[in-house]
Amino acid sequence: MKVLPTSLYSHDLLYNLREFFGDIMSKTNKIIGMTIIGLIFISLTSSSWTTTVANVMEGEDEEPDEIDEDKKRESERVVTVDVKPNTAQIKSLLKYSDQKDDITMDISAVNDLHIKGLYKSHTTFTQINLAFQITFYSIIEFEDDGNGIYEPDLDQEIQEMVLNSWEDISYSYVNSSAHIFTITTTDDVFLVRIFAVEGYTDVNGTIIAPTEIKIDFEFHNFPFNKTQTLLALQVKFQTNAAFKLKNQTRAEEEGYEENEDSVELEDNSAVGYFAWAENATAKNATGDREDIEVLSSPFKDGASGKFMYLNYPHATHIIHDPKIGFVSDISAIYISGFPLVMVFSVIGIASLVLLIRKRKFN
Repeated sequence: MKVLPTSLYSHDLLYNLREFFGDIMSKTNKIIGMTIIGLIFISLTSSSWTTTVANVMEGEDEEPDEIDEDKKRESERVVTVDVKPNTAQIKSLLKYSDQKDDITMDISAVNDLHIKGLYKSHTTFTQINLAFQITFYSIIEFEDDGNGIYEPDLDQEIQEMVLNSWEDISYSYVNSSAHIFTITTTDDVFLVRIFAVEGYTDVNGTIIAPTEIKIDFEFHNFPFNKTQTLLALQVKFQTNAAFKLKNQTRAEEEGYEENEDSVELEDNSAVGYFAWAENATAKNATGDREDIEVLSSPFKDGASGKFMYLNYPHATHIIHDPKIGFVSDISAIYISGFPLVMVFSVIGIASLVLLIRKRKFN
């Protein structure tokens, strides 16, 4: 889309508005009118600049999965960690902003493995406090009725391995860019690896945003009791936010990821999410690797929240990579300067209407 040069567009508009106000207003109203013109000029200039940037980002010379450098810088965060044998805390603050925009991820491997996320955003316009907890409760071996999804009322459960015994958390900081936490069950069947970053980072082909953590699930030599069974990972959610299952994630909407599904937990203008790749990598007993589809079951209501199952095939080794994170529409709008444009536009239009009505009745 071709954008009219801002200078020419604004110059013609200012000239026409000056003529209009000169004909219809008294000296007092001329002062008001010129103030309105200034506000509209700022609004139009900001809007035109934003449109130009959008057109450049959509141009043919830029890769669809490339993240704008200004956005990268605005999104950078300061990450601090506190690691103990069975717990870890990740705290993340915006690096280049006076705005309060804090993310805390508390990881606990005491009995069950759960991650508690807390997002706080305080701006001129609103205050947001969004919290949720996600628990990776158990792995179920089941005989499927043919749809590839574990349904407790329909499918035959062969065994349930409750994930309640964990080794101490291992921590490393790699290449001054990624904080890595590794947690494994004491029988080495299930391993969880968590990555936290300070800016947009490519980890093993997956782009991680600084407002999220990447998780690797690894299943190793699950002790199957039968040969044609499948696996289901039970995931529990606890929050006061509204649940929404989406087949397109925020990363897909922004263009730097594809083939993901997610659960969104929405509260006011903030969203927490648990997202996962639609495919995982599996290796069978002969060592052959293949991409496999990961299906999710519908939500179920439990005693202390909702739960769902991620479903995997019968395989010796399986690797899958979900994410947990937050996004705030208020924060995005606040940083972009959009409220300034809107305020000026509303003031200008409302004032013009009042002046025209005044002239009409006089």
